[in-house]
Amino acid sequence: MTITAKFSGTCTECGVSFAAGSQINWESARGAWHVECPTPATVPNTLTKIQYMTGRGMMGACYADCGNRIDEFLAEAAAYNKTTVAQVREKLLRGESVAYSYEMGIGHYDLRDGAIVEALTKINRAKSDAVRAQHNTTNPRMRCRSCGATGNRGAYPFSTNPSSGRCDDCC
Repeated sequence: MTITAKFSGTCTECGVSFAAGSQINWESARGAWHVECPTPATVPNTLTKIQYMTGRGMMGACYADCGNRIDEFLAEAAAYNKTTVAQVREKLLRGESVAYSYEMGIGHYDLRDGAIVEALTKINRAKSDAVRAQHNTTNPRMRCRSCGATGNRGAYPFSTNPSSGRCDDCC
């Protein structure tokens, strides 16, 4: 049944969120899903945003665009890995990073195509969100009537007797 969403939520089909007021399909046993799920991100088939690692910070690796030095970085990566520039390009097109410089105690510096990595990250996040949404639909969140602990039905702390309304520690 198609309805107007009263609250924002997550689609049980694709895992992408929807806003309150949008048109969605809803069934009590299945949950809510988009009338038409958004198209997933597409992975570019050309190298468009080659980046090199500049260092590692508190949040992980830091990257900068190669700019007009792309050929220089590709040649350096090919020489460092003892491969050809074509092989380096193939790895970058698959979304892999390629070592291009010396190795430090924290690992080597590498090249990547930022556009491809971002697209693959969006696709993988959408897949995991869909799995999480499906899990939350079949195993809804519960709250223990005794101690207030929360968790999903069928998993700790509600794995042994979820129909009691009490967690495993209070049963």
